[in-house]
Amino acid sequence: MKNSFYIYLLAILLISTHISVANNVGVSSVTLTGQNTIAGTNNVANFTLVQFGISWDNSWRTSSAPNNWDAAWVFVKYKVSGNYVSASGATSLGTTITVGSTTGVRVGMPVSKAGGSGTIAAGTVVTAITDATHFTVSAAPSPVLSGSVVVTGTAIWEHATLNSTGHTAPGGSTITPASDGTGAFIYLSADGTGTNTWTNAQLRWNYGVNGVADGASVDIKVFAIEMVYVPTGSFYAGDGTKASTNAAFKDGQFTNNGSTAAYQITSESIPATLGGASGDMMNNNATNMATADDFNNTTQQSLPTAFPKGYNAFYCMKYEISQQGYVDFLNSLTQTQATTRKETFSSNRYAITGAAIGSYATTNPYVACNELTWADVAAYLDWSGLRPMTELEFEKACRGTIAAVANECAWGAVGFAGSAYTLSNSGANNEVIATNYYPSGGTDYVSAAGATGSGTLITVGSTVGLVYGMPVSVTAGTGAFAAGTFVTNIASATTFYVQVPPSPALSGGAVVTGSAICGNVAFTGTIPSAGAIKGPIRAGIFAGTTGNTGRITAGATYYGIMEMSGNVFERPVTVGNATGRLFTGIHGNGAINAIGDADATTWPGTDAIGVGFRGGVWNFGYSRLHVSDRYDAVTIQATNGVGSGGRGVRLEPVAF
Repeated sequence: MKNSFYIYLLAILLISTHISVANNVGVSSVTLTGQNTIAGTNNVANFTLVQFGISWDNSWRTSSAPNNWDAAWVFVKYKVSGNYVSASGATSLGTTITVGSTTGVRVGMPVSKAGGSGTIAAGTVVTAITDATHFTVSAAPSPVLSGSVVVTGTAIWEHATLNSTGHTAPGGSTITPASDGTGAFIYLSADGTGTNTWTNAQLRWNYGVNGVADGASVDIKVFAIEMVYVPTGSFYAGDGTKASTNAAFKDGQFTNNGSTAAYQITSESIPATLGGASGDMMNNNATNMATADDFNNTTQQSLPTAFPKGYNAFYCMKYEISQQGYVDFLNSLTQTQATTRKETFSSNRYAITGAAIGSYATTNPYVACNELTWADVAAYLDWSGLRPMTELEFEKACRGTIAAVANECAWGAVGFAGSAYTLSNSGANNEVIATNYYPSGGTDYVSAAGATGSGTLITVGSTVGLVYGMPVSVTAGTGAFAAGTFVTNIASATTFYVQVPPSPALSGGAVVTGSAICGNVAFTGTIPSAGAIKGPIRAGIFAGTTGNTGRITAGATYYGIMEMSGNVFERPVTVGNATGRLFTGIHGNGAINAIGDADATTWPGTDAIGVGFRGGVWNFGYSRLHVSDRYDAVTIQATNGVGSGGRGVRLEPVAF
């Protein structure tokens, strides 16, 4: 999965390169070139160019709907080589440590001591370098340091600050750096599809800003995460249903006889009122939730202007966090941080092993990472310079700017595959569905005349050809199914169930038609608990299975984002409680705190208050797959689970 080697650049910098592979994006041939040490050159002295190759499959850019592209979010980590070791005789006063020289000390370094008297607690790190002989630490030594104490600081990986200009994009690509210097997006410069293979991309690293000396010896890692651009535009929250989608957003009254229309978001700047007798945005029924929103038909809340509502353009991770992506994260932390962030499970395809930095590995590198707590997801996003999505951004990323469809899943249709999958090439980068992949261009089901049913049990002449998850309609006789009605169970050779009874009842030679338009998805219908898989599957698997020809069978969103329904849960920030509504969309800065937690302001904390679950999961039923299902949108769960994963977003302007 990775390779390391050393090269010398004429006494400039020493580099250990890291080849990053996560899902199907790869970074290789990392080197440094073009060092500048002349003060004032291009406004910033002390910079060098990080040069690398990058490639990934299934890329695109289109100037027709949906008018978007995919990209790689690229960021750089560095480590000033070698541990810091003080001269004998270090002392302490409170949290201040006095040494002979602070040369080689780095903020964030874990510190320990040997010899003399006093104790430095495990996990103590450098918090500031105050001058040439003093630095502060996160916890005061107790008792104080005295005698022949030698303080050691362990070298750490740090986040490189990139310049706003001076990058070199290979032919056919565009590089757009983030305004805060945490990374850059690279993507196609013109319409096209296929595999991107670019060499000699260059990012300008302002190493002087990071406090790295001109002649320092450093290790370098370059990471890449596949992203999808979601353009600016109005969209709908809610799918227009009343009873079948749990607590979906809607425009208007709470009353059962009131409006069920989806709520259109047309601006980021105008705060929305939630609930109350005349609020802007409602949910259908607060009782259809595991944990209720704090707004209802009598209690109104306000959604602040700063809360990201999804109208503005943003990039969303194309895939859920992969196990290799999480392994790379763990191996770039301090041991204290990694111990906090490493889960101790080995079931349901979670296969990350190791107990020390550099030893973390997985036998399922391309599989979506489950068993993650909210704190794990938040730390990964902070470390990578991304941020959590909100539940409104989740619906925008799924539905796009087109009208809502009742009971729709992320692929924009109601139907879903309902037979147990098997896998080929399990755990590999070409893991695919071996059997029961729902085909493009399947055959519609048409019953004989005479179908009957007044409840959710429907009787027909034969259920042969009917598929669990098929959308159904009545095309002759008396009776009608509500828009978005689908098969929830095939009970016998002549009976099946739907989730909402027909109204009026079926009679008078009624003919039931089942639509063959169904998406592929990982949920209990395709990954039963008694089946062979019993866990999440490879990120992007449905687009890579032979026979796929479009969005629906690939299970992709309007913009081409994968597995937003099913596989592992998404963890968006909720509008349903006060803590969630405090979120302002601050991006991660590439660093986490000493114990391994995200420290970005306004993010929901490690208690998971303010963040919920959306999109469904491999071990849950069909209702959670619906884009607008909010059953667990406010559910607080700080612990990990077999279906708990996540992905992030980033709000950035783009260069066309």
